[in-house]
Amino acid sequence: MPLARDTSGKASTTGTSTTLSLTLGVNAKIIFAAVAMRGVDQVTGVTWDGVSMTELPTHSPKTFVYSLSTYTIHVYFLLAPATGTHNLVVTASSNPLSVDLDLYGWSMATVDGVNFPDNSTSNSSSGSPATLTLTPVGSGTWTFYFISNEDGAVAASTGSNLLQNQHGSGIFDSNGVVTGSVSMSVTLNNATWAGIMFSLANVVAGGAKPTRMMTGMGM
Repeated sequence: MPLARDTSGKASTTGTSTTLSLTLGVNAKIIFAAVAMRGVDQVTGVTWDGVSMTELPTHSPKTFVYSLSTYTIHVYFLLAPATGTHNLVVTASSNPLSVDLDLYGWSMATVDGVNFPDNSTSNSSSGSPATLTLTPVGSGTWTFYFISNEDGAVAASTGSNLLQNQHGSGIFDSNGVVTGSVSMSVTLNNATWAGIMFSLANVVAGGAKPTRMMTGMGM
């Protein structure tokens, strides 16, 4: 069975903790969490069913400045998550600046295994569309793009399929298997933004796992 979407959702609060309830299917092999923090970054971690998730190395967190305030986005993951209905919880040591602590969660399913991290990149810039490019390492890969600009809704453009969005941020996927150099674009208001793009590889049972690789063009 190739990689397939399992479930996704979003939640937001103005306090120091945001909780999102999700129901993972029996074939879910990985769960992701993406967090947008307004104000000085005070995110302390994310858990799934009480188990701490790992922050994506190298390219997460990523910061940008908009309207004289600093914003930060984070990506976390957990392999072999508990299936069924549980809570995804992000915590912060202080309240977000005036608005929200946004949380996104989504899972991917396969009867085989998954290899993650496969590859990732990030950037912070301004203008629209906002485009990131990477080359997946493994086979049967999907790509994902988490972006925030805090200046109106973000929308899918070339190479991107919208999963969830809220409050000027959103998570997108490739909507299927990709190969070679892959670009994902998002349209937004002409404002400063930060984005993290990454790939997830499918590992067929008994097959060799590809060498993991972390590269990027971002800061």
